[in-house]
Amino acid sequence: LESIEQAWAICLRNYSIVTPNTNVLCQLVTCLRLRAEALEKNGDAGAVAVRRRFYKMARWANRLSWLLPPERPHALRELSLAYAHRGKLAAAHRLAASSCKAAEAMDARYEYAQSLLVMGQLGKQLNLPEAESQISKAQSTIQEIEAAVDAELNLALNQNLPVQD
Repeated sequence: LESIEQAWAICLRNYSIVTPNTNVLCQLVTCLRLRAEALEKNGDAGAVAVRRRFYKMARWANRLSWLLPPERPHALRELSLAYAHRGKLAAAHRLAASSCKAAEAMDARYEYAQSLLVMGQLGKQLNLPEAESQISKAQSTIQEIEAAVDAELNLALNQNLPVQD
């Protein structure tokens, strides 16, 4: 979280809206959510302030993502999780579905799988019949992609090849 906070401070000093800035913003939103969840698990009173900042930054990331579409699925997914935490499950589910559509339109399989997982988890809370299949499909896709990335990384490291992005 501290490193992402520093990166975001640098982005704000640039006074320009470019794709790397929105990526840092979306990563900051994710880090804030994870930090709030960790603090809540430990019963820390500071979780409320972190959660409030997470919600504010998730809304801002969503608005900014209209200008730079590559971060749209991530921003929508985090805003969806913010709404879910506030008890707005139906709206959160709609945002997760929009995130899936945005990821699918960009052919971003990993983003799609992550958003589908959130949509399935929200659907499960809403007692939707397709929720379980969405969760299992998302989990298997995420595992498949992560295994392929790990295999490629291990191959590159073992052969002392440069790792491609």
